[in-house]
Amino acid sequence: MVLDSCNDDYISALGDLQNTADEFYVHKDYTGAVEIMGKCMLMPMSCEDAN
Repeated sequence: MVLDSCNDDYISALGDLQNTADEFYVHKDYTGAVEIMGKCMLMPMSCEDAN
């Protein structure tokens, strides 16, 4: 998943969004977001890792 920016509010608003097809998981306590080439990338992680 690629976000336009690493805006904290926007990332937080994603909450527990899960996309199992791409193996991306966004946990409310761990966004795993990093900015690469001006884009905000959510790093792949499993549900188990988030908990």
